[in-house]
Amino acid sequence: MKEFLRRPRSIAGAVLCGVLAGLGTFVALLVADYGAYLYSENFGPPHLVESIAVGGGYSITIKAQPAHLFLAEYEQEVSICGGHPRGGDLLGSVEIPMNTGGRVRIGVLVPADESRHEVLLLDRYAVSRIDLLKQTVHSIGLLGSMFLTR
Repeated sequence: MKEFLRRPRSIAGAVLCGVLAGLGTFVALLVADYGAYLYSENFGPPHLVESIAVGGGYSITIKAQPAHLFLAEYEQEVSICGGHPRGGDLLGSVEIPMNTGGRVRIGVLVPADESRHEVLLLDRYAVSRIDLLKQTVHSIGLLGSMFLTR
């Protein structure tokens, strides 16, 4: 009878140890993730696409900064320059949706009418419209995937 009474305590003890081990692991991973976030700019140099002339005296530069130590994830930013077709004065920078891996190409669509002052960026994840005058990004959605299929 005494063994039967000890068994629930040992089961409860084993469950409690498992829960505490799980919570300890969770907290350790949170601390490690926060530490990696603090040093995220040290994951590697940014990948830079040289300036692309988009008409109307504007040009854009696309920068991709590694966002994760082990995964191929990138924070992306578009710098807008004005003054002459390639380069010029930096007017501003806008962030575009994060590359969560697998993005290989970004299509840059420029309107034939230069008075529109906008650029469309198409990739397999999203379509983003960049207003060159206001330096803003508007995400249009996932329509870009149909344009980039072979």
